[in-house]
Amino acid sequence: MTTDCNYWIWNDIFKLNEIKTLVKNINLNYDKIEPKKLGATNIHGEPIKNLNCTQISYCKISNKLDSVLDRAYSVNTYQFGYNLYPKNKLDFLNFNTYKAEKKSDYGWHCDQSKNDCYDVKLTVVINLSTRSYTGGTFSMFMGNEFNLPEFDKPGAMIMFKSFIHHKVSPVIKGERNSLTIFLKGPRFI
Repeated sequence: MTTDCNYWIWNDIFKLNEIKTLVKNINLNYDKIEPKKLGATNIHGEPIKNLNCTQISYCKISNKLDSVLDRAYSVNTYQFGYNLYPKNKLDFLNFNTYKAEKKSDYGWHCDQSKNDCYDVKLTVVINLSTRSYTGGTFSMFMGNEFNLPEFDKPGAMIMFKSFIHHKVSPVIKGERNSLTIFLKGPRFI
């Protein structure tokens, strides 16, 4: 486990056989492909997300994720202190697939809500890759850019303050899969 005041990393949150089962379940039961109009854009409205994103309701995979999210909520209580809403079984989770043939990447961005009722406070990302890949490095920017190579391992999970800028570099060999969960709470004041 790696910690910082702005992020928290768990190693081996899932074993390879668990990852394969979870990915198969997501691919067979996802609800929809993320609408392009909802994809992340830069300030000019141009897409910064070059990947396949399917969305699945939390309730469809909650049996695999409840204990994992309990860990995230516990770390929030003792490390971040955000006022979060409880887990919502109807929330959509993003399953992102980065493919080498597309040189899939996700440019610099921060996660936020366009809703006046809540803010995205913490972002949880789980590496659900089943095979090795090259590229696809997760980076954050807090005064300077730094990589988090410990997140490149399948089964690793990171939780970070959603307003921190982050990106995924292009995948140049193989396929990178990740599941993103947004933890929400009352609007920041």
